[in-house]
Amino acid sequence: MTITLTRRPTKPARPQTFEPQVYAIWGPHGSPGKSTIALNLAFEISQTKRTLLVDLDLTAPSQSLLLGLTEPAPGLTAVARLIRQGRLTSEELQRLSIQIKHKSSKLRLLPGLSNPNRWNEITEDTVVQLIRIAKLDFECIVIDLSSSLEENLTTTQSPTTRNGATRAALQQASATVSVIKNTKLSLQNYANQFIELQNLNKNRKLVINMAENDKLPNVIKQLTKETVTQKIPRDETSLTLAESQGLPLVVTRRKSPARIAILNLTHRLLEC
Repeated sequence: MTITLTRRPTKPARPQTFEPQVYAIWGPHGSPGKSTIALNLAFEISQTKRTLLVDLDLTAPSQSLLLGLTEPAPGLTAVARLIRQGRLTSEELQRLSIQIKHKSSKLRLLPGLSNPNRWNEITEDTVVQLIRIAKLDFECIVIDLSSSLEENLTTTQSPTTRNGATRAALQQASATVSVIKNTKLSLQNYANQFIELQNLNKNRKLVINMAENDKLPNVIKQLTKETVTQKIPRDETSLTLAESQGLPLVVTRRKSPARIAILNLTHRLLEC
C-alpha cells in the first residue's frame, strides 16, 4: 500500500451553504493517543466531507510522522507568517497543505512545526484566522492539540502566551473530543484540567482509549458528571500495522475493533 502525495492547483474557494465544523482533539499529559485518534477520525470524516487535518500540537507535532512523511514542509510556520502579513488566502492554504490520498480516502494535512522551539510564532490570532480561512473551502477541520492549558504563561523572549494557540482552538471549536487513556494517571491528569477545559468549550465528547476497565465510565461520571461518548478498545496489532505503513485504519484494517470504534465516534460527531 502506498500514499499518493500531491499538491493540487490552487482554485477559488467553494461557496458554502452549510456551517463548517471544527473538531478540536485534545488529551491530558501522558500520551493518551489523541494524535492517532485525530488522524483516524479525520480520515473517517473525509469519506463524506472535505476535510483539513491541522497539526497544532506545538509541543510534539506528530501527524507527519504518523503518515510517514519524511520531507520537511513549511506548513503551519508559513501559514503563521502569511497571517502576520495579512496575506493568507484560501488559495495559499491549499498550496501549503498536502493532499493525502489512498483509494477513496482523501484529506489535506497542514503539517505542524518542523521545530517546536518556534511555538511563539503561533499566536491566538494565528489560530482564529487559520480557522476562518479554512472554513471557506473545507466542511470539516480536525485540529490536533497540545495538552497544556494553563493561561497567561509567557517568556522573557516573547509576549506570545505559551498555550494561547491551544486555548484559542478549543474556544473556536464546534466540539472538543477529549481523549484519555485507561490508566489512573491519565484520569487524574484529566480531572486536574477539567475545569479549565470546561471553561474553554462546553460541547465535549469524552473518549476512553485502550478501554478495558468497565468501571472507569462510572468513576468519570462521579468526578466530572460526564458520560463517555466512545470507548476505543486496546488494538495494538492493528494500530502498529497502520503506523508502520503510515496509513489510517480505514485503509489497513477496516474491520479492526479500533477502526469500528472510531467510525462510531465519527457518526456521533456528525450527527450532532
